[in-house]
Amino acid sequence: MLKTLRAKLVFAYTGLCILAVISLALYVDNRLQALLLERLSADLESQAGLVAEAVGTDLANGDTARISRYLKRVSKYVNARILIVGATPGVVAASGEGTVPSWDEARQREGVQAALGNHEAEETNPSQPRGGELVYVAIPVTHDGKVVGAVRVSYYLRDVESTFRRVQYAIGAGALVTALAAAALGLLLASRISGPLRELSRAAHALAEGDLSQRVTKRSDDEVGELVDSFNRMAARLREHDTARNEFASDVSHELHSLASAMQTAAEALERGARRDPALFDRLLSGLIQHTRRLGRLADDLLELARLEGSRMQLVFEATDLAEIAHQSVAEFIAEAERSRIRLIVDAPEPLPTEADPVRLAQALGNLVENALKYSPGGTAITVRARREPPAGFALEVIDQGVGIPPEVLPRVFERYYRVEGRASGGPGGMGLGLSIVAGIARAHGGTVEARPRPEGGTVFTIHLPERPVELVGEDGALESSAGALVRHPAS
Repeated sequence: MLKTLRAKLVFAYTGLCILAVISLALYVDNRLQALLLERLSADLESQAGLVAEAVGTDLANGDTARISRYLKRVSKYVNARILIVGATPGVVAASGEGTVPSWDEARQREGVQAALGNHEAEETNPSQPRGGELVYVAIPVTHDGKVVGAVRVSYYLRDVESTFRRVQYAIGAGALVTALAAAALGLLLASRISGPLRELSRAAHALAEGDLSQRVTKRSDDEVGELVDSFNRMAARLREHDTARNEFASDVSHELHSLASAMQTAAEALERGARRDPALFDRLLSGLIQHTRRLGRLADDLLELARLEGSRMQLVFEATDLAEIAHQSVAEFIAEAERSRIRLIVDAPEPLPTEADPVRLAQALGNLVENALKYSPGGTAITVRARREPPAGFALEVIDQGVGIPPEVLPRVFERYYRVEGRASGGPGGMGLGLSIVAGIARAHGGTVEARPRPEGGTVFTIHLPERPVELVGEDGALESSAGALVRHPAS
């Protein structure tokens, strides 16, 4: 029945408000009636005291006629019924009724016997039917220290039920108005909550269908507004990611086509007899070798990308010297650095033993060195540093003097496919993979990676590693790193 969130909110809010209003109305009605009865009882007691004081002498003398004349005068100003019963048989007088009860009947009225026995009596919650007595007070009448009779003053329900009815009508009307206001307010609040949520739901469905341009208008600063902000940021990032993936696919296609065309041109030249010119033959052969290396590196990066996306990066932890990793990474790029007139400097003065995957760390550090070589001008230097990092960890750094990276985009350079305008984020041909692979390898070791600008120009890339990688024991004795990659120690 209540299928929508709006209907559920309205029903819950209005229902609770109506329940609270009804409970409050019943409580107020009960308390008002109780207060009215208490006030009536106090008034009756005062009236009974005045009458008792006025008729004490007449009761002692048995002057019923005088008592009756007194009651006739008093009844003009008092709405209550007054019954006076003497201790002497036959002495009885009453107001407010057509007939006066006999002395025996009067003595049987509630409270009269107690009053004749010198005790006060009152009733504020009688069980008589509607129209019967609602409340009465009976007090003894004394003269010269002796009880000479009793005075009983009472109200009928019909005398006060109109007052009760007006009070109940007022309470009922107030409860109805409050319930209607609660329903209207509940509908308004539900609409303010469910409206943006319905819009979010429609936008999410459209987003799931591939419409990445979806955005939701923020209408409040509460939790719903925060949810709208989060959705809009997510949609924007998804669109950026999708755009980057499309550009990446286009770039990979272009890179492969360029490599294939260049290799085909060189092969055809060799086939047409270029081998008869030793200089031309050497250039063509060298070009084929370079193109083959670029193709192999591109294939390796694409494979690493697939492993990172599927959390299938395999690590083999063993005793590793980080200083040696730094020297190996520099040695790999010495020839390329010399061709670009760039100096490679190693700053690793002491051994740094730890447990890590040396192949993966060398790959990560090599990606950083290659990235630095791409964007460092000739005549500059690149420093590769391995050092301890207090309180318990290590750092591998690559410091270049290149064109630098704008500070506002530094936190994003390790995102997959992300490339800075005018500067790729690494990898062969600038595919935007190299730095994301570095970040994946660092996470698989339980570490992090960061990039920060140098005040004098260039960029510092740092891989932070813990002293021991964070590992979790998995099935079959396997170890799982904090990044979710499968980690195995080498078999003995």
